[in-house]
Amino acid sequence: MHRRGFTFIEMITVTVVLALAATLIAPSLSSSMKAQARRTFLRGLPRLAAQARQQAIDSGAVVTMAMEGNAVTLSMGSGDQEEESRSIERLNVPQDLSLTDYRLNGQEVGDGDWFVRFFSDGTSDSAALVISENGGTLLYRVNANNAVATLGAGDVNEEVIDRWPAGDYVQRG
Repeated sequence: MHRRGFTFIEMITVTVVLALAATLIAPSLSSSMKAQARRTFLRGLPRLAAQARQQAIDSGAVVTMAMEGNAVTLSMGSGDQEEESRSIERLNVPQDLSLTDYRLNGQEVGDGDWFVRFFSDGTSDSAALVISENGGTLLYRVNANNAVATLGAGDVNEEVIDRWPAGDYVQRG
């Protein structure tokens, strides 16, 4: 008589093979998820400023982008510190990134004091912060005249010239 089913040795062999496959796949899956979180944050930061500017123009109210714990948040209010503001969006900072060297209107501030206000006329506070990752750094900067945010290489101490004085040569490029 021939029995159907698997022997104990066959079941152990399959279990060991599956365990080995899981140990090989898990680290690459984890690093892939971290890389995705990093990409989402780095792409979302300039988008957050654009959203804040547009929301301020559309609503006629001041929209504030600020650091709250381990996230960059957008909230809407009149711009008064005492007034209750309404939260719009939150962008979490991945664990492998660190935000340092906060600047607001040319002055170095702490992360709790870094809040960028976007106004209904399409302007904003001037702001910058340094994003460090794996030994490299990126500079996030918000231009005060047009509230456009950029992310790239640069020095936080560099002065940004975004308007040319009347009578000077026209900027090319």
